[in-house]
Amino acid sequence: MQSHVIISTLVGSGPSKTLLPYENPATGEIKPVLVSALVNHILEDFNGRLANPLNIFFPWMLAYRTTPFDYKFHRNILTFKGFLRELLKERSQGIKKADFQEAGDMISILLEDDYYKDDHEKIIDEVIILFLAGMKTI
Repeated sequence: MQSHVIISTLVGSGPSKTLLPYENPATGEIKPVLVSALVNHILEDFNGRLANPLNIFFPWMLAYRTTPFDYKFHRNILTFKGFLRELLKERSQGIKKADFQEAGDMISILLEDDYYKDDHEKIIDEVIILFLAGMKTI
């Protein structure tokens, strides 16, 4: 529930109800999950990667995809980032329209800020950081 509230604040209540494919890195099973559940799975899977003995003894290996688990984990991250890119594209096109109404979510606010409006990758990074910060404070 906590992660759903954070995602709704960041991307809006409508997009937060989007179902995205999650590939379980351990089993390979693919199932549709809410955006907030996908992010929770990614965080849990990251903890699983940290427990890998290779990554314990050679932490620099976390930057590489050395196992099937790693490939599936990275695909899930790309799915989440792809969702954010599409949402940013839609919102930035909507902001340019005369009938645009402020959505009040963090993505819309950042898109209208001079520092962020021309760099969607910065916004994606901020959304991820704000999500992690929210998970630690709620």
